[in-house]
Amino acid sequence: MKKFLFLILIFSFLLVTQAYSFKASSTNYDFVGTLTEGSGMSSSPNYQANLNLGGINGMSSSPNYQAITLVDTTLLQSIVPQLTLTSPQNNTTLYKINIPLTFTISKAVTKISYKLGNQPDVTIPGNTTLKITKVGPYNVSVSATDSANNTGTSNLAFFSSCVGDIIRNGAIDIFDASKLAIAYGSNSSNSTGKWDPNADFDNDNKVTIFDASTLAINYGKTC
Repeated sequence: MKKFLFLILIFSFLLVTQAYSFKASSTNYDFVGTLTEGSGMSSSPNYQANLNLGGINGMSSSPNYQAITLVDTTLLQSIVPQLTLTSPQNNTTLYKINIPLTFTISKAVTKISYKLGNQPDVTIPGNTTLKITKVGPYNVSVSATDSANNTGTSNLAFFSSCVGDIIRNGAIDIFDASKLAIAYGSNSSNSTGKWDPNADFDNDNKVTIFDASTLAINYGKTC
């Protein structure tokens, strides 16, 4: 009889110590791990527990408690990656060919790509640089897929390219051509006074035939 009661006690302990996966979020930190049911914790998968996360991995040492929701591991796997596009910023006008494409992703992913307007998706390893040589309106977004095949997409950023507009008057005209002619052949380190960074469309610290041809293909356009 004692042996039977002992087996029941062991079985009850196994039930009570069921492990749950959890994710806790603070302002700047996500923590994922497991909690073992016990010490009066509820067996409900929606149970709210309090855990003092102060001082863990650079988190604030404040004694405030963070709420944790116990979830099933499969639920964690179904969390879609969250992406935030940081550059280019929405509703901006840009004057250079090389435009940084930067973003943040909330979790580890296996594939990242961007879509520029109606062009096909382009796979990238991470932050990259867009090369836009023609004046016009554009939009771009970034997508990422994790190992469970969940795909998230960033906000769509709308921006305008006004490459060639050296004097920043919203048009590529004779005034820009004159400015480029003066700066042509100069570089950022010469002391002749000809150097004009606005005429260096590709940011290579010199004004070359490439910059001249970029202005030429956009000549007469407005932005």
